[in-house]
Amino acid sequence: MPIKWKSSDRFKPSHILDRIDSVRSVNDEGQVSYSGLVIDEYIPILHSMLQFPPIAVGMEQEMLVWKALNLSGKELTPDTFLNLINQVLSEKLTTKEQNYIVLTTISLIPDGLINKIKFMGCEIEFQPKSFPKKFIEPRKEVIKKYKADIPETPSSYCHVIIKIRAKSDNIAFHKAMRALDLIRAIMCLMANSRMQYSFGTPLLEPINKIRLGGYHTVHLMDGMSARKGYWYEPNFITTKPHAFDNPTLARKNILWAIKKIENSKFENSITSSLLRFVRGLDQNDHNSAFLKLWSALEILTTPNVADYDKLIRRSSFLFKDNAYHRQVLEHLRAYRNANVHAGEDSENARIYCFQLQTYYAAIAWFCIRNESSFKTLEDLGLFLDLPIEQRTLNAQLKSIKRAIKFFSPLK
Repeated sequence: MPIKWKSSDRFKPSHILDRIDSVRSVNDEGQVSYSGLVIDEYIPILHSMLQFPPIAVGMEQEMLVWKALNLSGKELTPDTFLNLINQVLSEKLTTKEQNYIVLTTISLIPDGLINKIKFMGCEIEFQPKSFPKKFIEPRKEVIKKYKADIPETPSSYCHVIIKIRAKSDNIAFHKAMRALDLIRAIMCLMANSRMQYSFGTPLLEPINKIRLGGYHTVHLMDGMSARKGYWYEPNFITTKPHAFDNPTLARKNILWAIKKIENSKFENSITSSLLRFVRGLDQNDHNSAFLKLWSALEILTTPNVADYDKLIRRSSFLFKDNAYHRQVLEHLRAYRNANVHAGEDSENARIYCFQLQTYYAAIAWFCIRNESSFKTLEDLGLFLDLPIEQRTLNAQLKSIKRAIKFFSPLK
C-alpha cells in the first residue's frame, strides 16, 4: 500500500510545495539546497498532509519527506513528490532487519510478577538489579557524552531489556516502547490510585504509578550503542517503585489482558486508546493529561466521531447509580470544553483526571473482557446505548420478537 495524499477537500499540498520551491535551488548535478531555515517549518506541515500505510508505522516519517524533497530535482509537484517518497519508502523496506536491544527502566518492583514476556514482536525481560554486563559501559558512555538535564533514575527502578528485530534503531526503539507502554497501561489500570488529595501546594507529580525512567538506549547485540545518542524523558520526575500487593494475581491479570487484546476484533482501537491513557497520565501537566485521557475515552465510546452525548451515556451505562454518574461526566465535559475552547486551566485538574480515570478504566476493562462478544467497536457501542431500566428492556425485547415474527417467512 503506497503513501497517499490525504483528503483533497482539506489539504492542498501544492501550496506548501510552492513555498518550498521558492526557497530551494538545484545545481547541475541535481543537488538541492535551501535558503534559510524556513524549510524546517514546512517539513512537519507536509508530513501531516500524507497518509502513511501501516508498514511505515515506527519509521522516521519526516525523514522520508526530507529525503524525497532532496531527490526532487527541478520539478516539484504533488505527483512528482508522491512518486519520490514512495521510492524512498520502497528502498527503506528493502533494508534487512537485524536484532536490536532496547534498554530502559520503569518504576516497578518486578519480584514475583513477570520475568520475561513475548508481546507485539518483542521479547521483554524485567530485571530488578541491573542490565546485562556487556551493555552497562556502552550505555553509561553514551548517556555521559550527551548528558541531559534531568534527575538521575533511581537504582531501585526495574531494568527492562527488550529484544526486537527491525530495519533501523529508530524503528526498533518505537516498536519496543509501544509494546512496553501497553504493558504499563495494563499495570496502571490496576495500580493507579483512584483519588489523591493534597492540602496546600498542588501536587505536580504524574498520576501513573508505573512510569518510565529517565533514559532509553538502543544497542547492537555486541552491547555497543546503535546510534550517537539516546532518547530521554524531558519532564522526568522520580517516584517510588510500585509493588503489587499480590504479584501472582497481578501477573495472571496482565497475561490475561494481553491475550484478550491480541485476540480482539478491534485490537487497533484498544491499543491506540491504552497508549493515549498511559502516556497522558505520565504527564505532570494535569490539564494536558486530562485532554489526552478524554481522547482515550473517545476512541472506545464514540469511534470516528466526537459525540459527547453518546460518550456520557455509554460511559455511565456500566454504573448502577447511572443518573449520578451522568452528572459527574457532564461536569467533566464542561471542564473539557472550557479547557479546549477558552484555554482555561484549573487547579482542580488533577482531581478531574482521577474522576475521568474511573470511567476510562471501567470502559477499557469492559472492552478487553468482552473482546469476543462484539464484532466491532460500533456493536459494543450499540450495547452501551441500551436503556438501563428492566421494564424498558423487556418492552424492547417484545417489540423485537414481534418484528422477527412479522418478517419471518410463513411455514
